[in-house]
Amino acid sequence: MRRKLFRTSTAAPIGTEPEQRWCRTIVPRPSGKGTAILRGAIPIIRKLQNDPDGHAHLTTCLNNMGALLLSLGRPEKALPYFEEALAIDRKVYKHLDGHPSLAKCLHNMGAAVSSLGRPEDALRYHQEALAMRRKLFKGPRGHPDLAASLNSVGVELESLGRLGEAFPFFEEALAMRRTLFKGLDGHPALGISLNNMGSVVKSMGRPEEALPFFEEAFAMNRTLYKNSAVTLICRRV
Repeated sequence: MRRKLFRTSTAAPIGTEPEQRWCRTIVPRPSGKGTAILRGAIPIIRKLQNDPDGHAHLTTCLNNMGALLLSLGRPEKALPYFEEALAIDRKVYKHLDGHPSLAKCLHNMGAAVSSLGRPEDALRYHQEALAMRRKLFKGPRGHPDLAASLNSVGVELESLGRLGEAFPFFEEALAMRRTLFKGLDGHPALGISLNNMGSVVKSMGRPEEALPFFEEAFAMNRTLYKNSAVTLICRRV
């Protein structure tokens, strides 16, 4: 176990979604064994690219490898895997008006370059992913991936000091997540949105308005992580 103060800007395999926040946690030390397994699988899957859906298996494997390396704090090693996955999906889906896998690749690229301290580049990837997901997920309830893109655009704008521009993205992400996770006893993504709303409102010089967001996030995290190996120590402030 270790204490670590860090900004999580992690990517995730297809089917889950990365998030961005500031927090301090006690976490189990991650294992690097998975990288050896995935690294060995990639050459095998490369041979299947010409098979039906072979490219999808390869991009998934590349994204998984990048996500694992990013979670291990090695974004510079994760980036080439995300770059290759994005290049494949851009080629495969170039005749379509967006695709969930392509949007995922864009989002993962944004997460990686953000972790490398390049918020301007990260913002461009997240904006492209967001525009694509707005077309893909037009339902009135929204979609978890769409909410994640809204959140990530807000995070990069806030990192660039563009607080007024960041606020509506955080606000929309929070509203969407309240709808998506209504009836549940909290959700990690909802807690992140509450923290991010509190952060941007506080940075805009309105600490009294920020406090309820932090209080709600803190109460939710107490409930969510009370029996978890990941223990929240403090909130983003």
